[in-house]
Amino acid sequence: MKKLIYLIFVLFVIACNEKETGITEISNDSLIYAITDNADYEIGKYVLSPTKIVCDSLKKNGFEDLIFVYYPRKFIDRKGNKYILEEFGDSVYIPSSLVIPLPDSQLVSKNDYVLTWWQKGTGMQRAIVLSNEPTATPLVYYVDNQYYFYYDENDPNLWIDTLEKGSFLKIEDKLMPGRSCCVSSEYLSTFYTIINVLGTKILALSWSGDLKIFNENQVELVPMDTKFSANDSVFVPYLGTYTYGKVKSTFKDIGKMKVNILFIDTTMQINANIFDSFKIE
Repeated sequence: MKKLIYLIFVLFVIACNEKETGITEISNDSLIYAITDNADYEIGKYVLSPTKIVCDSLKKNGFEDLIFVYYPRKFIDRKGNKYILEEFGDSVYIPSSLVIPLPDSQLVSKNDYVLTWWQKGTGMQRAIVLSNEPTATPLVYYVDNQYYFYYDENDPNLWIDTLEKGSFLKIEDKLMPGRSCCVSSEYLSTFYTIINVLGTKILALSWSGDLKIFNENQVELVPMDTKFSANDSVFVPYLGTYTYGKVKSTFKDIGKMKVNILFIDTTMQINANIFDSFKIE
């Protein structure tokens, strides 16, 4: 049985590898520091951005060993290929290709996905909308929490929040910030979240915080409209790598499902995001 599961996984990797599979590491080159075609922004609007200290290290030492965490910042101005953002009361310069602008006002409704940040804490999060009616201030459940399924027993509302107007980006079925995607190498298929689309290049963030650039044809988007049921065979991200599993139960309203995976020689249950998962037909 284990050999069969492994064979299915290999076949999945081969299928992904029908695209070009070479991974292009980010270098300190003109692509990152090019002037992006993002629309000009108004003072005080929210963006998601890495920190100044990480971007300074990028300029001096390149991307090796850097971990990118995205935080909410406010837009001040634009100068050439950089945004000027407010960070802890200071004005900082960040390459515009690394910044995700958030629109001033979007309407979303139940089961839509948005890119935002954990507004009871900090750090970029994706969330599923719980509000039934279209709204610019949606009630959401943060799907990128890794350790709790529906709630934290010490704070039942920890992962449920009402988002501020202008603090999120609706995730649509196209190449765009927030979309889940798979990139395959020779033996592994790896989960990434898209950060930016730079012409035919895709800037994407790994589960562990690595930032990489891929050619568009290297990236396989995770379908947004897949319907999952108990006993479905699936590939789900676990520790950043797509892993074979069987669905135990689904909770569509919060974008989650419980999945049994084989990890080394042990069957274990994980909480998987529907939004990040492939169904094996």
